[in-house]
Amino acid sequence: MELRESLPRGVQSAAEQNHALVAVMFLGLLEIGDSRNAVTHFDMCQKLLLDRLSQEGVPKDPALVKVYRLAAECIMYNMATLLQFDTRLDRIVSDWGPSFQCLFPASDHELSPFLGGFHDVYRLMMNISVYVRTFRPGNSKQRDPIAGNQDSSQRLATLQAEFDMLENNIPASYDRVEGEKQTRLYIAKQRISVLALKIHLSKITEPATLASNVLVRQSVQEALQILRHEDLREPGNPALRWPLTILACAAESEMDLEVVIARMKEFELILDPSNAFKLRCSYIFLQRSVKGIIQTSLKTPIDTLLEPMCPAKLLSES
Repeated sequence: MELRESLPRGVQSAAEQNHALVAVMFLGLLEIGDSRNAVTHFDMCQKLLLDRLSQEGVPKDPALVKVYRLAAECIMYNMATLLQFDTRLDRIVSDWGPSFQCLFPASDHELSPFLGGFHDVYRLMMNISVYVRTFRPGNSKQRDPIAGNQDSSQRLATLQAEFDMLENNIPASYDRVEGEKQTRLYIAKQRISVLALKIHLSKITEPATLASNVLVRQSVQEALQILRHEDLREPGNPALRWPLTILACAAESEMDLEVVIARMKEFELILDPSNAFKLRCSYIFLQRSVKGIIQTSLKTPIDTLLEPMCPAKLLSES
């Protein structure tokens, strides 16, 4: 409460501002189990970070940049992966635009200090999730954007351009990664994320897209090949939790779904309790939906990518 009250009146010293930023970030991480509380903390963290970056000389201070990068990536990743788990979050969602761009120059390919890999994956993941919650593609009842007067087509075109750049730059991104094993791991993890984001973009571009769609099917099959032959687990690292969930939603056959869920169960064992719980809720929700145990308004599992259903709540009621 003291931190929340300090935001309007302002924190005086730079050290106090940095302490408040880090404290609010950790509050968000501690609240991951409650998506609404966590998103509120990360939203405040973003405001504090923007305020720090607006101060002269701050973005150029090497002693602070790594901390700020970690905070920015923490915000981006968690906003991207929490929005699907609570239907009450619509009014918090806003477009942050290029807010953190000064922390990530185009020529910089440094590994993420937060989750490994590269920040552009998490940024696009967040932008896609924000787009879904803002414009509600496929929802005939949602006529106007929730977050102000924005152009859906323009935003979608921007997302597609970001994705194309991300997909085409994968090899170049790893020029500075040291160690063959580490390089192989992160290339495979990034490819899984890219394939999942391709599926998500395809679905929001054309909401009627089914798992039988050629592009979706090809993306799922390529991802399955990687999952069958590569061990992508890193203890405590939740970077693939949402990409794996996307792949599970897009699996066309029961056999493909079983392969993805088998990997999700392996990841569940190495994650913190909150991320493990969300992963478990996702695959149980999909399993029960396919078998008809849970009744929802969704026509097919891939429609889950457009309509967050708060699976934990549904499971507790079933």
